[in-house]
Amino acid sequence: MEIFITDEAKEQFRYWKKSGNKKSIQKIDNLLESISNSPYKGIGHPKPLCDDYAGCWSRKIDGKNRIVYRVDETKGVIYIYSVLGHYQRRVE
Repeated sequence: MEIFITDEAKEQFRYWKKSGNKKSIQKIDNLLESISNSPYKGIGHPKPLCDDYAGCWSRKIDGKNRIVYRVDETKGVIYIYSVLGHYQRRVE
């Protein structure tokens, strides 16, 4: 599936690059590859979200940070909403 990274997630990824935290950057890259290949299974403990995040999934980057994404099966696109924090804002 194709991955579309929102502007907010791109900005957050820039934060990771500036941080110099190579372990987390590599983990994010591995998670994105896994999400692309198998959106609902794989590394990072995929978890469906509910309430304000219904329809979205998350995967663990580390203890404090998650990737939040939504899969659009009809378009074949995975939207990456966040790569920093832990469900900080409601996803539209």
